[in-house]
Amino acid sequence: MIGLGSSADINANKQWVVRYVPSSSLLISAMEKQILNSKYKRVAIIWNQADGPKANAEQTVKTLTAAGYNIVANESVAKGETDFRTSVTKIKSANPEVVIVLLSPQAGAFAKQVQDVGWKIPLVGIINFESTGQIKIANGGLDNQLYVGDKNANFLDEYYTKYNMYPATAGDNLYDAVIQLSKANIASNGSNLSVMKYLKKDFVGVSGEYKYLGDGSYDIRQVVKTWNGTKFIEII
Repeated sequence: MIGLGSSADINANKQWVVRYVPSSSLLISAMEKQILNSKYKRVAIIWNQADGPKANAEQTVKTLTAAGYNIVANESVAKGETDFRTSVTKIKSANPEVVIVLLSPQAGAFAKQVQDVGWKIPLVGIINFESTGQIKIANGGLDNQLYVGDKNANFLDEYYTKYNMYPATAGDNLYDAVIQLSKANIASNGSNLSVMKYLKKDFVGVSGEYKYLGDGSYDIRQVVKTWNGTKFIEII
């Protein structure tokens, strides 16, 4: 089985699962070190009640608390919520310096509603920001907002050139997973054990270098990125 979520539960203690999306721990650690970097101390978090966002929110609280940040608001909403007016008011009243947006897939709706009330606040995300669907919904609210993701700018540009659209969120990881599985089938003659042995190793894909961690998951270098109004670009 190929796992594409960030929750460690996807692959934990499962012999036949390989997860290609970076873990919550890796994503949130990269976000803290590369974007927050002690620049902000009063932090708000918003997430929706689905497995991935919940895992990311729990990891965010754990990581930021250990690093000495003051989490002034930790707002959760229903899984499919799209009306964030109450949440925006509540979070704003807590006077944060930055809002970590872990909503998936509603990051765009939240960003738009923040913009609609004229609130100038940095929004920070992870791979949930890498969605042109959400960027369109945000109507400018996600432009130039920072997030961490794979070093995949070349893949995104080439995909857009070929198809006149960007791939779905984590499309680079899915592409790498399919290519690896194809190679594994060829190299192993179809034996299940041989396929898994082939998959559970370091390799280089369109997302960069995958370092196998021994538990069905990989360490993948994360970089700071943004949507500049016309394309995804890497900042760091």
